Amino acid sequence: MACGTVKNELTPTARKVLKAIKNTPLTIDDIAIKAKLPLFKVRSNLRYLAKLNFVILKNNAYVIDSEAKRLI
Repeated sequence: MACGTVKNELTPTARKVLKAIKNTPLTIDDIAIKAKLPLFKVRSNLRYLAKLNFVILKNNAYVIDSEAKRLI
């Protein structure tokens, strides 16, 4: 399933992932716990969000880009 809609808006799942890391960098496992999502959904959404440069992996934790913060 795609992480974005036809209008290039983020899906609710992608928004949950971004909201989970809005204030604190987190690992994939911690994002899944905080967002209450299965790991496979977190991984697929992080891949999509990374392609958009909305998240960056630093020291095994994902950080939200300032541009992406405006979308949530």
